[in-house]
Formats: sequence, structure tokens, C-alpha cells
Amino acid sequence: MRRWLKIAVPLGIAAVLVAVLAIGFGSPSSQAAKPSAEPVAVDGCMGDGSEAVDISGRASSTAAHTFEFCSDPTLNMAVFLRWDSAKKDLALVVTEPDGTRHLVDTHGQNDEGYYQAATLPSGTWTIEVENHSQGQVDYTVSLFFFH
Repeated sequence: MRRWLKIAVPLGIAAVLVAVLAIGFGSPSSQAAKPSAEPVAVDGCMGDGSEAVDISGRASSTAAHTFEFCSDPTLNMAVFLRWDSAKKDLALVVTEPDGTRHLVDTHGQNDEGYYQAATLPSGTWTIEVENHSQGQVDYTVSLFFFH
């Protein structure tokens, strides 16, 4: 079962990304984030339709980003974390408004992905980037909402 999941999960994430990119969202907005344990808020209410946002930052330990989801609960959500070196170890934590935490932490690659199917609960979501390696690591988090 674990072997199947190691293959199916990345393929599923890749399929979602391809579908999202095929739909097209125009130019994603970008917000630079300072490395901090304090959350950095993404401006505005998200989820009023299909959209994509890129958040760039640098993590020395943990960097947190928050956003408000307050619109279409029928949307799906995908979160992708990318960085330059597979020798560095970053983890992705997505926390729902009710406090439910989802940890994605694979090793030996330079990306992590998380998918949340509809219905998405309204409220404040938090995306954390945890650096489990030495030194600071530049990263990009891509957040997609789609049907």
C-alpha cells in the first residue's frame, strides 16, 4: 500500500497542477515574505473563483503565511512548495481554520505538494514552511483554487 501511495500521490498532484495550468489564471500575484515564526498574511479574501497566488520567502527555521478563505466552498485547493536544492530539507504544513494540521515532508527532492478537495471551510488558513536543514533556504509556495 505504501509503495502505491508513493507513486499515486505525486501523480495525483501532478495531474492537478497540469489541470490548473491548462485552465489558466493570468498572472499570479506575488508577495515577498520575511523569515519569521509570525504569520505573514496574504492580502484579501481568497476563493471567489479560480485563482493562483505565488508567495516567495526565505526560511531559516519556520516561515508562516496566512490567508482568509471566505467564498466558494465548492473550490478545491492545491498548495505546492518548491526550492532550489534537493540537498535541503523543507516540509509543508497546511492548517485548516479548525486547527487540523496536514504535514507533507518527503526527503531527497525539492518540492512538496498538498491537495484539499472541496468543500473548503471558511476562515483563516495557515501555510508553514519548516526548514529541517542548515542555513536559510529560498522557497516559493504556490496556492491554487479551482473547480
